[in-house]
Amino acid sequence: MANDGKTRVEKFDGQDFGWWKMQIEDLLCQKDLDQALTGTKPKKIGDAEWAALDRKALSVIRFTLAKNVAFNIVKETTTCGLMKALSNMYEKPSASNKVFLIRQLVNTRMREGMSVTSYINEFNTILSRLLSVDIKFEDEVQALLLLSSLPKSWSGTVTAISGSAGTSKLTFEGIRDFILGEDIRRRSSGESSSALLSTEGRGRRTERGKARGKSKSRKRSQSKPRKNIQCWKCKETGHFRNQCPNQTVGNREVNAATDDSEDALVCCIETSAESWILDSGASFHATYNMKMVKNLRTGKLGRVRLADHRTLDITGIGDVGVKTSLGTTWTLKDVRVILILKKMLISAVQLDDQGYWTTFGRGQWKVVKENLVIARGKKRGTLYMVEIPDDEVNAVTNELKPSRLWHQRLGHMSEKGMKMLVARGKLPDLKKVDSEFCESCVLGKKKKVSFVKEGQTPKAQKLELVHTDVYGPTPVSSLGGSNYYVTFIDDSTRKVWVYFLKNKFDVFNTFKKWSLDLTSNVIRHLRVTPVRICKSNKINPSLERLDPQRSSLHLDARDPQKPNSSLMYAMVCTRPDIAHAVGVVSRFMSDPGREHWEAVKWLLRYLKGTSKMGLYFKGKDLVLRGYTDADLGGCKKTFKSTTGYIFTVGGTVVSWMSRLQKSVALSTTEAEYMAVAEASKELVWLKTFLEELGKKQVDYSLYCDNESVVKLAKNPVYHGKTKHIGMRYHCVRGLINDGTMNLMNISGVKNPADMFTKSVVLDKLKFCMTSAGLQE
Repeated sequence: MANDGKTRVEKFDGQDFGWWKMQIEDLLCQKDLDQALTGTKPKKIGDAEWAALDRKALSVIRFTLAKNVAFNIVKETTTCGLMKALSNMYEKPSASNKVFLIRQLVNTRMREGMSVTSYINEFNTILSRLLSVDIKFEDEVQALLLLSSLPKSWSGTVTAISGSAGTSKLTFEGIRDFILGEDIRRRSSGESSSALLSTEGRGRRTERGKARGKSKSRKRSQSKPRKNIQCWKCKETGHFRNQCPNQTVGNREVNAATDDSEDALVCCIETSAESWILDSGASFHATYNMKMVKNLRTGKLGRVRLADHRTLDITGIGDVGVKTSLGTTWTLKDVRVILILKKMLISAVQLDDQGYWTTFGRGQWKVVKENLVIARGKKRGTLYMVEIPDDEVNAVTNELKPSRLWHQRLGHMSEKGMKMLVARGKLPDLKKVDSEFCESCVLGKKKKVSFVKEGQTPKAQKLELVHTDVYGPTPVSSLGGSNYYVTFIDDSTRKVWVYFLKNKFDVFNTFKKWSLDLTSNVIRHLRVTPVRICKSNKINPSLERLDPQRSSLHLDARDPQKPNSSLMYAMVCTRPDIAHAVGVVSRFMSDPGREHWEAVKWLLRYLKGTSKMGLYFKGKDLVLRGYTDADLGGCKKTFKSTTGYIFTVGGTVVSWMSRLQKSVALSTTEAEYMAVAEASKELVWLKTFLEELGKKQVDYSLYCDNESVVKLAKNPVYHGKTKHIGMRYHCVRGLINDGTMNLMNISGVKNPADMFTKSVVLDKLKFCMTSAGLQE
């Protein structure tokens, strides 16, 4: 600290530059050296005189700098240059400084028992530092920040200020003066700033220092003179009530021996039965009934201060046994006896100190210790209560019997098993197993008994009787947005139809749809049962629709999916040449337009004209070959690409697919690579199938007309331009590396998989059909 005999300036060590700067400016002004701070020589002063004045100011500033700071400005030879250098280092409004100061302001909180004056000084210091880095808050914002940083004991003051302000703006000076005045009022009245509701008990706390073991009246006050302060007890001036020399010896001992200040808020209601209130604010267990206390110690054991500022005497301490709803006796230790108290309290604070775990929620409370539920109850009104009948309130101190306790610890073990453990000495402190009734064992070992089925005999004919019901609304909507569902159950076959609905008024329309679909469902069921077709001695009409020679162009507009299903059957069985066309028209079957119906008619005309076309197996060597292709952005609605592949054995197709990819490809390489991945999975299955038939071959080849895909699959090196391709498609590399398949390039003109991804000209279609083994 720099000292010239009159003025003292703290040495600047890098902290609080704004405060030090203000002090040094005032010091230089007292010494008439402040002109040097400007760095501009007045005209009336000569050069030699100016140099001497600047040197004096420089030396004064250097004397107020700490050693670690002085080393940073050794090169500065002028006062103005020195101050600018310090300002650049410690006052520069950088982003890091602003973040640090804002964080310090937000995290600053006044601690319980902290001096209000010291805290406001600390708060103003942070605001001054923020102002030095060009951050200034409005006056009302500063006032609100100060109010929000006060502790819980000041919540009443904050509420009073907020309520009295109304719509007018708060000012920082007004809030500061109000808080300082409230602090003076509290100290003058003997109230603590940290707790307004407190308890006082006997007993010395071993962790307190020696100074706190003395009487409070002997402590030296560091505040202003107390000659104008009047004692509330003796009405004389010069001291507080807690320092009054006329206090009784008992009260002095309480103040000298302990200084326990804790919150204790008591809420009382009247009930018909004796009840305990589980209170999270009470400092200890308390009761007014001395008869229920066991191991009672009587005497003047302290006082408790209530919310209405009344103090009650504690006349005894002991243990109380409480009969819980679980059928056990819960012993409460160190229960205070307060005769004037209206309700009995169970302190959650004291339970926590004794190792209990108390939980509140959903209108219930529970006390647990070492994974064992000690007691539980429900919320009554605004209180968590333990209702105890008059005949069940006793002073029993025994807890759970050892036999019952070990029975619960061992997961409700049988009596025979526990006796075996006792005989082997595996259960400490348990001499004998007492068989008691355990409700949990009885309920847990009950078996579900089914009800006797009574009622009418199920109907013999299908659909003779159908049961239907509607469920909803559901608490949570499904992923599709449905909130209801309707079921139809056939009484004869117990077949169930379920339809999910978004609104309840759709039930009738769903019933009509089900009645229309019912006939088609039954037809499909008969179609796949050859025995019934033979019994009927006639051709199923559904098979007539699949015969190209007898098919009709007059489609049923009531069910747009019927003709498409017929085309799908033909495509899956023997006509791979229509796979792409069927896939395209199937995308619009939920809501078809006129052009879609025309496309279906074109397909039927094409099938009628090529009705003699079929798959022809030539009997060559069973060599498996695969071809794959992809069409980038083939779907103009979703911009998804189309995957197509074809596998031939002996020159004739045995497996084919034309399907939209699940995700949008970003490049031709990605689309082709995804198609190769799908085709490789099919190749692995066909390879396994042929090997099970004993037709193992040396090489399994898959052809692709994209050379980039072939090089990408065979070279596992990272490629920057293909990093968008998902890792799930790189299974192709593993199949190539382990020799399962060989990926080869083929010209697009010779790739028969082109007809599965796009529309092709007639010559190309004939080439693809010949390559697939389709002949007349």
